[in-house]
Amino acid sequence: MTAISLLPEFAEAIKGLREPEPWTLPIRPNPARLSEQIRLIEKLDQGEALLAQLNRLPIAAIAIDTEFQFASDPVDLGRGRSWQDPTTLQPLILSGAAWIADSDTVVSFAFDLRRRELVPTIERLLRLRVMFVAHFFNAEFKTLWSLGIEPVLPQIYDTWVAARALTLGRGHRSIDLLAGARAIEDFAAAEEARRMLVGHLSLIGQCAVYGIEHRFAAAKDMLRGSFLAQRPDEPFSSLQIEYAAADAEATMRLYLAQQRDVIAAGLYPHLMQVEFPYAEANVRMEWDGVPVSPERLTQLLEGLGRAVDLHRGVLNEAGLSNPNSSPQALTFLRERGHGNRLLHNGRTTTNDEALAQIEPLDPSVTHLRRYRSYVRLWADALFRGGLIGSDGRLHPEHRHLGAETGRNSCSAPNIVGITKTFRPIVVAPPERAIIELDYAQIEVGICAAEHHDQALIAAFNSGDIYAAVAQ
Repeated sequence: MTAISLLPEFAEAIKGLREPEPWTLPIRPNPARLSEQIRLIEKLDQGEALLAQLNRLPIAAIAIDTEFQFASDPVDLGRGRSWQDPTTLQPLILSGAAWIADSDTVVSFAFDLRRRELVPTIERLLRLRVMFVAHFFNAEFKTLWSLGIEPVLPQIYDTWVAARALTLGRGHRSIDLLAGARAIEDFAAAEEARRMLVGHLSLIGQCAVYGIEHRFAAAKDMLRGSFLAQRPDEPFSSLQIEYAAADAEATMRLYLAQQRDVIAAGLYPHLMQVEFPYAEANVRMEWDGVPVSPERLTQLLEGLGRAVDLHRGVLNEAGLSNPNSSPQALTFLRERGHGNRLLHNGRTTTNDEALAQIEPLDPSVTHLRRYRSYVRLWADALFRGGLIGSDGRLHPEHRHLGAETGRNSCSAPNIVGITKTFRPIVVAPPERAIIELDYAQIEVGICAAEHHDQALIAAFNSGDIYAAVAQ
């Protein structure tokens, strides 16, 4: 074989090359050391370093929590409730707790959301193929959307929704108290029962249920309030950072503790397939809102005022000087011979249900019912423009699992229950139209087809499924 000799200049160049270094796997981060401190991410390189470390760890789930404030003042809805315009939300912090599988180790971090250059890093974080957990994802989605982030999370788990599902119809004293208060028309007791249920479903309430320690349980309201008053250029205090991280860690530990009850109740498949995916759609309805006509709202407000005056005048002439007073209304109706007809659960009442029973007997009852209805509407913040966001839209609160039956409820305002009288306030955006669709009795038809129930299919095809079933 003939040997091939390199030209002298090539041989000299090869001699000057460095010896290759032996190849090694990257060193895995030390989880114990990472879990000892909260990583505050204020710069791009800090975010990139965190992502690199999380990518090299066996992360099973990441719990997130957000802190924010509003540029607008709250609207008082009465009974301790208020409404905030979501279009004025200003993001402050996104905290996270990454749980390392098969361990008790949690890596905590917090992004300063005022640093908008961190948004691409956060988007990449939210694309990690892990379970993302939050306690009431409603707030987290709104915060992310206000940053311009459209997260496509692989899987989500909402500990608030799971807690609410576990509480439906049973499992908490507030349910019985609320039912009892409604039966005797004790509105103060009913409101107290609602507050009790809200406290039970809160992060602190659920931590108490499962024996999870939250370092800032006693100071949560104060620390949450500190974010609402945060100035744009004011640095976060170490206490604020620790509190935000503690919320995320408590959410993660609640997620782990909650699993046994969710599985034992047979709820896990339903939550994963229906309720959790719906949580995003539900908050999207709030966020997108409904366009309304301020001019039509003004016209309706003026019409309501005239209707209130009309029915008040008729009632005054009939002898009821103050239709707003329940005791006066009761005396008025007794004098007209309706005392025995107003008994409900052993007590006399002038609630609308009782009045509806005696309305055919007395025209003044019609005026009383209409007066009360119009007064409530006339005083509603909706008709005074208080519930219209900066984008000219209504942004009602769609309460996920809000009713005890598991259905949604809506308030501020109840746009899904709007009557035909007030429907004209809702308008279509430019170059769009509003179409009303009524899928009459479609749920029963779907069930009949899905389960191949021939009798139910025949009843559905008869024209009135409910009449056919009743027969």
